Amino acid sequence: MQDLLEEETRRPSHLAKQGDDRRKPAWTQAGLTPGEAAMAPHWAPTPTTALRSALLARANLWWSTFRHRAHLAPARRSNAERCLRWAAGHTTDEIGSLLTDSPLKVPGARFSPPNGSFDVGLIRLGDGVLELQGQTNQ
Repeated sequence: MQDLLEEETRRPSHLAKQGDDRRKPAWTQAGLTPGEAAMAPHWAPTPTTALRSALLARANLWWSTFRHRAHLAPARRSNAERCLRWAAGHTTDEIGSLLTDSPLKVPGARFSPPNGSFDVGLIRLGDGVLELQGQTNQ
């Protein structure tokens, strides 16, 4: 990883041919390459951008402790953008509580627990809504 970072941040004089955009650090470019421009819709902010960013900032605390196989999946509900699913470790209620009522909370986030074992929890921040689906409470 360090080698990749050093390669990305080297001065242009250390890089390949001047015309080779693939070898220039992104911060030296005046614009996006055609490939980057094609991906721009994936980078555009959405109502859940702040919430997903807050979850990512807290992810290492959760990911490094449990082997839960978490991933983002399409949401089932029309008002949610994505669903954070995991197969092992904490229940949906426990993660919802951790994210809204603990020292690790996402300020301003609200959690609605699932209504039954086949439902998902919802976490909201501003206009953003994500589903949470983990182990059910037993």
